[in-house]
Amino acid sequence: MYTSVTLIADLIAGCKIRVFEDNKPVKNEKWYVFNISANPNQTPAQVISDWITKMYIKGEALIVPLSKNLYVAESFSREEYPVKGDVFKNICIGSNFQSNRSFKADGVYYIRQSDPQIKKLFNSVFEVYADLLEYSKKASAQGSGEKYAMQIGDYRSGTPAEEKEYLDGVQERLATFVKADSAALPLTKNQTIQRLSSATATNSTDYTALRKDVYNIAAEILHLPAGLLDGSLTAVDQVLNQALTTAIDPLVNKINQELTRKTYSREQAMKGCRVFVDVSSIRHVDVIEKANEIYNLIASGVVCIDEARGLCRLPELNTDWSEKHYITKNYEEVGKTDPLEGGE
Repeated sequence: MYTSVTLIADLIAGCKIRVFEDNKPVKNEKWYVFNISANPNQTPAQVISDWITKMYIKGEALIVPLSKNLYVAESFSREEYPVKGDVFKNICIGSNFQSNRSFKADGVYYIRQSDPQIKKLFNSVFEVYADLLEYSKKASAQGSGEKYAMQIGDYRSGTPAEEKEYLDGVQERLATFVKADSAALPLTKNQTIQRLSSATATNSTDYTALRKDVYNIAAEILHLPAGLLDGSLTAVDQVLNQALTTAIDPLVNKINQELTRKTYSREQAMKGCRVFVDVSSIRHVDVIEKANEIYNLIASGVVCIDEARGLCRLPELNTDWSEKHYITKNYEEVGKTDPLEGGE
């Protein structure tokens, strides 16, 4: 479960968070706290990853804005008010800070698991698999061990304590003999030793199959492609597309809505102010391989040069000309006879 959850959290945390005001990208105080420094101790990626991980593990998670910084709450209590908005209290940050303030729902970033039964499903399924893995481990250990039978002859002891002492000594000498690479075991006249079974190579097939089955179930529960977890990747692009469609995008959509509605007012959002996670950086873009596609994106005016460089994980130029949108003379309106005015 932790492997699956941290994979999702780290993929999203590695994305840039873009801030728009009046439908134009901006780099202001909000952009800085979402992309450069969330608080004195954590980067935004660490905060977002921790936020998402806690949502899966605990069922809900909270980010609290304090002094222009963002902090993930370790624990909190929520009082539900369906009409006027919930109130969050007893907020603990880290291991030694508890805020005495109460926060209204519109002043914090709060997400929760869509299906609260997922964690119970994880626990119930994997309790069974934990037992199966333990049985497989024991069977493997037993199959690789050596068994001996030792005839110690007639032995009469005056007391039970003396008999126990004698048997313990025999057992100790036999154990030392079996474990040694080369050894001799002294035997009395009536003592004999016989090997019952010899060690065989450990067969880990069952153990490995169970482990893979666990990853497949975890992937199924969280709507992830199994290949991302067990390493059996064949078509990376297809696997990533499936992960984005079924696991990443639905969660990011909820995050985008939460970030936007808690950062901007209704009036601001309606004028084009928004915050969203740009998931385009999840997929690696080979600049040389995709050069033609990148050219077409710029030439058709879909993206500007800086946006195209961002898709390729190249630094933005932040110049007037790199932030403009261009369109070649090959593109014109349907039904228009004169070509678009060209540049030099």
